[in-house]
Amino acid sequence: MTNSSYYGRIKQKTNNYITEELQEAFGRFLVSREYQKWELHNKTKVIDQYTCFKATTSYTTTNPKGKVFKHNFTAWYTPQLPYKFGPAGYGNLPGLIIELQGDNFTYGVKKIKFYGDDEKNKKTKYQA
Repeated sequence: MTNSSYYGRIKQKTNNYITEELQEAFGRFLVSREYQKWELHNKTKVIDQYTCFKATTSYTTTNPKGKVFKHNFTAWYTPQLPYKFGPAGYGNLPGLIIELQGDNFTYGVKKIKFYGDDEKNKKTKYQA
């Protein structure tokens, strides 16, 4: 498991599109794209106190030399937290993605904090 973080503002525009605010060396910009199409599985595992369900997706890319690469992803999401988000812009599952596994990496939620009514101006936060 790698120790890495994802920073960026993500907003679900419709049921099928996500907009990400990205900061790169050459500037700040918004990117709108379709959500991933997930295959839902009945397999479960418990992460911390959350029952998580498995979902898989993949996409292909082609480099400038014409070589095709297939990228596979497994997400473990929990309906106990009904937020359709996850790390690195992955989402649109019926719950928060607690763990996202790629071919050579794994993102995992490190901390979830819920704010009480006395802190209404703050929002629920999670760290990946």
